[in-house]
Amino acid sequence: MKIKILLTLLITSFSVSSFTEVAECYSWNANPGKSAQFMNTVQEAAVIHTKLGANIGVYAMNVGGIGQEIQYCMRWDNLLDWGKSKDKMAQSQEMQAFFAKASQNPTGTLVATISGANLDQSAKADLFDKPMAFQVQVWEVAPGKTLEVIANFQKAEKIIESLGLQVEIYQETAGGNGKMHYVVSADNWTKLSEGFAALGTSDKWNKFVASVSPNVAKLISTHNGSSMN
Repeated sequence: MKIKILLTLLITSFSVSSFTEVAECYSWNANPGKSAQFMNTVQEAAVIHTKLGANIGVYAMNVGGIGQEIQYCMRWDNLLDWGKSKDKMAQSQEMQAFFAKASQNPTGTLVATISGANLDQSAKADLFDKPMAFQVQVWEVAPGKTLEVIANFQKAEKIIESLGLQVEIYQETAGGNGKMHYVVSADNWTKLSEGFAALGTSDKWNKFVASVSPNVAKLISTHNGSSMN
């Protein structure tokens, strides 16, 4: 019975991720004395990756990053677009020439990678194509509690978005082990802080928090940052 349940969850997970936004994020630190050159390299890579079908977001970590972390994220509308785009990247002479040039005089060091799938099937790769500030909570889900946690996250999303913030929920795929990333964003830091302040005084939110079992998921880490492109 446990095997049947596990297979059902796996099939459901792959089916959902096939039709939702897919993201890959690469965390970089500029090499000492090469911050300007590193950003030029990032911009050059973004132009090429965009040509090859990826939607590019570049983010500066504010708190919780690794060193002076810059996140370079590629997004696609769905898993099929991701596969086609990755094949184009592997076959692109322009991409190969870029990597060859970048490797001769490295301007940055790769410190982490992660990929994930958006749990919202209506989400598209361009959903972050705007100036934004964001905060991310990374959650580890207790065994057998995935569906309950997702339901709780979605309830929380409705309350948070009613206060003017945007919420996206990702589940880790390659590079991770299935943890959930709860992303709350706004147009700028002021609006983000105003939303959090409203949340703190919301009766609806406080009642929701009180109703959630603390044993279904564990908060692993948090970080925040803002868009650079």
